[in-house]
Amino acid sequence: HHHELSVALNDSLPNETTTNKTAVDDECNYYIGVVLAVGAAVTGAASNVIVAKIEQISSTAIVTYSGVGGVVLALGYGVLVDPEDKIVPNFAMVTAEEWLTLLMLGGMGLVGFFALTRSLQLIPPTTVAVLRAMEIVLAYGVQAVVLGEVPNSLAIAGSSLVITSVVAFAAENVFMTCAAGRMCGMH
Repeated sequence: HHHELSVALNDSLPNETTTNKTAVDDECNYYIGVVLAVGAAVTGAASNVIVAKIEQISSTAIVTYSGVGGVVLALGYGVLVDPEDKIVPNFAMVTAEEWLTLLMLGGMGLVGFFALTRSLQLIPPTTVAVLRAMEIVLAYGVQAVVLGEVPNSLAIAGSSLVITSVVAFAAENVFMTCAAGRMCGMH
């Protein structure tokens, strides 16, 4: 009877192999996430410069053609790679709540990309990139409201540094423009 109790206890506790495998998977996923985030930063920076360079094409056209390309890539992914095999072959399996979330994400992405392309045609890409750093701060606020996860004091301190940097960068641009006489009523 004692043997059965110890077997039951051992089976209910995570064993060392499972715990180690989970830790290795988590660490591997972390590094994959870092590589993907760096890749997103590199391609985003390149995209910003390219959009600024093709200022003769309207923002609406850029968003439209990017959207068409995105749909083609998304359908290809859905058919060839989708691990749940849910979106393309089994449309009906997507719940109404999931559709609403996907539509909201699509709408926000569309508005965000239009705003990004238009801003890149109006101001330098480096200024846009610095101003987009505010996304970090805004993400903490959204995280707190939507997920109920309040950032810790270190995150708040980091956000404060980001805000200070963005304000200082913007102020420098205003002062440099004023000094050049292009603004502040000195034409």
